[in-house]
Amino acid sequence: ILDGVEYAKKIQNEWNPQDLESMYERFKDDANLVIFPDVDFSKVLDVGNMFHSCTNLEFTPNMNLSSCVSASAMFDHCPSLKYVGDITFKEYNENDNGGYGSVGAGTMFSYSGITKVPKMYNTKSLMDCGSMFQYCSSLTEVDAFDISGLINSYGFAYMFNSCNILRRVGDFVLPPVVTALPSTFAYCSKLEKVPNWNTQNVTDFSGCFVSCGNLDITTFNWDTSMGDNFNMMFYDGGDNFLHAPSMNTSKAQNVDNMYGNCWNIQSVPEYDFSSLINPPTLFGWTECSQLTELGGFKGLKIGWDYGLLDKCPNLTVESLMNVLNKLEDVSDNPQNCCLGEVNMAKLTPEQIQVATSKGWNVF
Repeated sequence: ILDGVEYAKKIQNEWNPQDLESMYERFKDDANLVIFPDVDFSKVLDVGNMFHSCTNLEFTPNMNLSSCVSASAMFDHCPSLKYVGDITFKEYNENDNGGYGSVGAGTMFSYSGITKVPKMYNTKSLMDCGSMFQYCSSLTEVDAFDISGLINSYGFAYMFNSCNILRRVGDFVLPPVVTALPSTFAYCSKLEKVPNWNTQNVTDFSGCFVSCGNLDITTFNWDTSMGDNFNMMFYDGGDNFLHAPSMNTSKAQNVDNMYGNCWNIQSVPEYDFSSLINPPTLFGWTECSQLTELGGFKGLKIGWDYGLLDKCPNLTVESLMNVLNKLEDVSDNPQNCCLGEVNMAKLTPEQIQVATSKGWNVF
């Protein structure tokens, strides 16, 4: 600690507040840095990667980043970092980038040891927050802050990926430009509830809740009406994932492994699969022995050989007929409909004919 103090004093004594030179990677990989001194950042234009991989850094003071245009990866891979003072970004200017934010903050704290998010001011100026807290394994909760200045569709993607003790995330207001949330909460194994976000413009939900084993899925109320990619959305849902949520899937093109490794799933409501371009392999290779209730798939015209019903041996006849009755007529382009040997044995030839008469090869 004393060595860290002395090193901080040296930095402070040599600091030139009028230095407009970029601080990009200025202290990267500096193993001597433990405490950063209180210095004037107000003239610094770029702090991107400034402390990247400073493995012994524990403390940084309040920082006035009012001139900065990039704070990307500023504290990336700082595993010892415990305290970060208040951060003030530049004021939002509606003329910057056509009225959007102008400060990059992607991966700003990723792989760091922070236990709480520092107070951040003027966050409307942030144009990118992608992976901002990714792999922050000591972070337990994150309050919402203003992200209305984001400028690209992936500006919030992977935001909390692998924050494995994160329990709560605030109700962020996603701007219309954010249309992709891939792996946003992937491997957040302690996350308790789905935050209340307006996702009416989101198209990509792939991997969003992978391995969220503690998640109360009954809190899921997201608008998925624009969603086209649901690949692995709830993969490895854990022991408590019993009932799949109702969702608008009318524009879904990919639902591969959406409920893969959800071993205890018991019911899935009706989904609209009229827009699918990939086979509806909802469960992949997972043995869903607890699944009994299935609402069927409206508008389905893409066939499948595995991954939907063949691994679900305890489906009721009513559930099987929900599927067969709602299949589209594909007589002009015959498709496979794999029920599996156990499920086939539950149905009469007349019941199976409901599908075969529409061009489906049922087996």
